[in-house]
Amino acid sequence: MATKGVWVIDDEFLVRQELCNILLQAGYKILGESENGDDMRSILETDQLHFILMDIHFEGKSYDGIDLAAGIREHSQIPILFLTSMGVDEVYGRRKLISNSRELHKPPKADDIKAQLMDLETTKLFPDKWGTKAADHIFLPTGKTKNLRKFLFDEITYLEADNNTAKIFLSTSSEAVRIKMSLKEVREKLPESFVKVNRSYIVNMLHVSAIEKSSTPLVYVGKKEIGISDSFRQEIYGKLE
Repeated sequence: MATKGVWVIDDEFLVRQELCNILLQAGYKILGESENGDDMRSILETDQLHFILMDIHFEGKSYDGIDLAAGIREHSQIPILFLTSMGVDEVYGRRKLISNSRELHKPPKADDIKAQLMDLETTKLFPDKWGTKAADHIFLPTGKTKNLRKFLFDEITYLEADNNTAKIFLSTSSEAVRIKMSLKEVREKLPESFVKVNRSYIVNMLHVSAIEKSSTPLVYVGKKEIGISDSFRQEIYGKLE
């Protein structure tokens, strides 16, 4: 098996060194390390990168590790293992919006790091009836012959029900794509960043620009306004905690 490459991000030098030693002893290859996400471009352009280990808190920065991960998700679905000294309740609500991620409390044990990385590696692929839900894409049936088309999760902004089919709206196109599956069927194949807001719409939280909490709450995906029904309000608000 080829050696898996890892990038380590932590603002404490000694912690980075300890993490790198744990990974090396476990058979991983350290491709780089950094104090924060200021060099995100270098990280994303690194060849043979399989995982990112990162702290959630960066001293003196206006962003944290979850903000950084959201930026990474605009370009890549590389698995991310977060490390934090904060309580689980403080970070889980935001962390679970980052697909292909896990978290560990500091200081992490070597066995726990290895177990989480193995879990991230083995849960990337989920076979299904129409194709494969992978770390960064899904194959879905389109057209009269149900030909399979590849959709990148990062490019899907929202989905709309249309009788027994659904329409996918993409950040890369002004026209929707009709797929030969119901909204309910598609929902089962999407990562946690996709949230149902009413009977007819699913939104990708990574593309949500604002949420209006009022007597008639709305979620904004770009210029699109979508109402949040009472039965789904708790779920979408919970993802903001």
